[in-house]
Amino acid sequence: MKDLKEKLNNLHSKKFVYLTSDIEWATEEQISFFRSYIVSNNLKCTIFITHYSNETKKMIEDPAHFEIGIHPNFMKGSSHGTSLKQVIDFFEPVLEIAKGARSHGLLNHTSYYNYLCENTNLSYEISTYMPRLEIIQPCKFEYREKVIYKIPFNWEDDMEFTVMEPIWNIKKLASKITGENLILNFHPIHLFFNNSSQEEYSISKNIDSKLKPLKKELLKNQKGAFTMLKSIAESNYNCKFVSELLKK
Repeated sequence: MKDLKEKLNNLHSKKFVYLTSDIEWATEEQISFFRSYIVSNNLKCTIFITHYSNETKKMIEDPAHFEIGIHPNFMKGSSHGTSLKQVIDFFEPVLEIAKGARSHGLLNHTSYYNYLCENTNLSYEISTYMPRLEIIQPCKFEYREKVIYKIPFNWEDDMEFTVMEPIWNIKKLASKITGENLILNFHPIHLFFNNSSQEEYSISKNIDSKLKPLKKELLKNQKGAFTMLKSIAESNYNCKFVSELLKK
């Protein structure tokens, strides 16, 4: 039994977990909950910011735990701007330290990639969601002698809301994927309320976050986004920033 346990631990240790989070204009309380959990468990997470606040500032100023990326919104009514240039310029305060981008709504188009190549020093773009993808391989996108890497990711909290058999445990996810790289995406609101369905998400958007007893019951009694993050914190997987994938 001991030998079997050691073999399983060795197998798990060969997996690499890349935590990411789209901040999505979450409340300060929701971001604080997420940020504090990452820091207190000494995890690494690549965040894609949507706005500037006291809590996002704390993450920007903590490179030991957070790698910075941008989360540009190209949708109608965006607070980032109405043109490609305006939207990217919104992130000028962090572009010098930002490593990558993931667009809001996972919108992809070549003009966007071309612009990132020509006008930023970002290393990667990670808006391609491919659930349970076995092998994650960065793909080089070139434009006028400039390069940015396209990286897919293979798990996202709200995408689990609609699948027949959602997975809320990192070891179970690892057992379904033969490749060594697991790139997961979380949202602060789903972590805060431990959401596991679209119905719960709809309710949580209208709940006063000060209802602490309800939040504690959600975290304790159901499986959801926070359950997955907690399983990672309690595992022995190697946790890395997304940019480290390009160095392998």
